[in-house]
Parts: sequence; C-alpha cells; structure tokens
Amino acid sequence: MKFLISFCLIVLLVQICGDRLRKKPLPYYVGAVILAAAAITVQLMPGDIFSGSIALKTVKAVLSYISGGAMVGALFTLVMFAGAFVQGSTLAKKSMPVRAQLSILGGILAIGHGIALGQSFIKRLNFTVEFVISLLLLLVMVPLFVTSFTVIRKKMNPKSWKKLQRLAYLFYLLTFIHILAFEMPKALRGVKGYALNVFAYFVVFVSYLFCRIFRSVYKNAKEKMLRAQVISVVAVLLIAAAGSFAVAANNARNNKSEDYVDNSGNLPEVIVDNEADGGNSHGNDGEYPEVAGARRTSENEDAGEILASGPKEVEVESSESYHYIDGTYYGEGMGNNGKIGVNVTIQSGMISAIEIVKFPDDADYFDVEKDGSKMTQQMIAIQNAEVDTVSGATYSSEGLIDAVSAALKEAESGASE
Repeated sequence: MKFLISFCLIVLLVQICGDRLRKKPLPYYVGAVILAAAAITVQLMPGDIFSGSIALKTVKAVLSYISGGAMVGALFTLVMFAGAFVQGSTLAKKSMPVRAQLSILGGILAIGHGIALGQSFIKRLNFTVEFVISLLLLLVMVPLFVTSFTVIRKKMNPKSWKKLQRLAYLFYLLTFIHILAFEMPKALRGVKGYALNVFAYFVVFVSYLFCRIFRSVYKNAKEKMLRAQVISVVAVLLIAAAGSFAVAANNARNNKSEDYVDNSGNLPEVIVDNEADGGNSHGNDGEYPEVAGARRTSENEDAGEILASGPKEVEVESSESYHYIDGTYYGEGMGNNGKIGVNVTIQSGMISAIEIVKFPDDADYFDVEKDGSKMTQQMIAIQNAEVDTVSGATYSSEGLIDAVSAALKEAESGASE
C-alpha cells in the first residue's frame, strides 16, 4: 500500500511541478537530502521515544515511506516506464523530460533507505544474502546516480555515457530481487500489507519487461506496440491476482490451524501491550541458554505441534518439578532497535502469562499482535522460551526470546518485581 501511495504522489509531483523540477532541480535535491537524513535519524533512535506522542508517531510513519524504500521504488518505477511508454504518448511527454531528475531524487532517497535499514546488518556484522544483494544494488546504482547529473554527463563521451546507462537494466533486475528477498517471506506468512506490496511490485517489474520488449519489437508500429503492451499488462495483472488469492487462502488456512481454544477454561494468558511496536530485523539463528526446570520437547515434537493439537494435549511435569517461584518477573533482550522488555507471571510454579511491555522495533517487520502473540503462546505451551524465530524478523524474535529467558532466570531465584 505504501508503494502505491508513493507512486501516486510521484505522479502528482511530475504533473504539478514537472517544469520547475526540470529547470531548477536543486531545491528538490536539497529537500530529498533533508528527508533522507531525517529518515536515517529516526531509524537510529530508540523506538519507544515515539510511543507517547501522536505527532512523533506521525513523523515516523511519514518517514517510513523513505526508510522502508516505498518512495524509492515509486521514483524508479516512473523512471523505468518513461523509457517504455509509446513515444509521443502523454505519459512519455510528461515523464521523459524529468527522467534524470527523478533518477537523482531516487538515488538520494535510496542512499537514505540503505543507511536507515542497512545499519542493523552492519552493527551486527550479519552479512546475509539480502545484505549482499543490497550491496550489489548500491554498487550498480552509484555510477548511474552520479552520471545522471547534467554537469557530469556533459563531460563524458556520449557513446560511453549511453553504454554505461545499460547498467540500468541490471539495476532494475537487482531491485526486483532485492524487494522479493525482503518482502516475500512476510507476504507468505501473512504479515499485513506485504502481500499487496509483492503483488504491486510483481505487476510493475514484469509489466515493464514486456513493455520494453514490445517497444523494441514494434518500434516502427506504435499502434501494435500499444496494443501488445496493454494486453501484456492485463495478463500480468490477472496472473498476479491469482497468485495473491492463492497466498491469501493459504495464509487463512494456516492462521485457522494455529488458533485453538481450551474448552476447560485453563488457557494460559498471553498479554500484548497495545503500545508495543513490531520488529524490524534480518539475521542468523541464535542459541539460547537452557532454562532450569523447563520441560523440553521430544525429538519429534515442536511448539507448532503442541499448539495444533490444543492445550489439552500438552503434557507437563507437576509443579513440584519446576524451579520457578511464583511472582511476576521482568526481563530484557536486545532487539533490532533497542531492548525488548517483558513481564512473565509464574503461578503454581508454571508460566501463566507473558506481557510484552517494551518493543522498540519497527512494526513493518514484526507484528506484535500476531507474531509476538504466537511466540508467547508457544512459550507458555512448552513452558520455556526455546521457540523458533519468525522468518524475516530474527533479531526481534531473538530479543523476545532472550527477554523471556532473562525473566525465567529471575524466576528461578524468586527475585520478582
């Protein structure tokens, strides 16, 4: 949804300010630099700073269009299609004159986006596939970005400049792969909004491919070109829609299978603080210290199996075998943007409630209501913190696991708050 909103804003900008952007682009470049710097600053700040003020929440939400890359994607989408539209068409006439300026704006915001989100990889020295793809994308973008400035272009040989611009096709391909690497895992597990994002980007990039091909094939037959482009875009839309419906149906089935109700009325309580945000992270799997007295699952049993069968199937040792002392215990673990805090309540020697009281990470990547609730339900079901991390949000998941583990460690000694 953010991408679609961003694209509409960029189209509106071109319609209203296209001539000024072409003739005097400097103020727009300065504005882009300011927005990129603000997005980086907000991303580096602890998330709980924004929890108490509506104004600050609004600022963070607006800047997330830049830090999250939606505005960058929208700018480069128009740059892409400017070279694929039928020559002489209204869209081509509006977008081609400012194509270089839009590329520069996109490059400035892309650098802000890369720093804002890339810092989490760098500070943890976690060079995942997603990070490598992002780095390659940046390396390809830099020469394209620099040579988009008129002063640089005029100093280059026209043939050399045109040859260099062919890197744009590699840039577009890497951009698509980059987006899928980050967005697809969340879309497949049903995180709100990501299925629509993947749908939109799939339509954009695959449609561009066909439009560019037909522009080359029918370069001397504009009517045939336009007809072929329209048909291909409609076909891509239908295919993408079918795929989106299939993913949505699968997520609905999975969510239904994860929901269970303890008819005996003894369902352990899971509390999610309404003020908590979601997490934003990508990383490697971690190992966690054993929690004394906690029941481990068997070799063929995991938290998902326990949840699917319902709480009546969960076999736990008697409370006498647990080392936990009744009370409420606080624990913290390091998430992506700061420390995650939880309160764990112990009754009759067992975990009865888990409350997430502090979650500074970004909601775009970790849905506390869904992912946080699912993880804490699993923890209560197996009576320890050794559960799987959420795909695409490993740091936030690890932070939550560490926070609960720390609280349980306190519960061993009875040092309740």
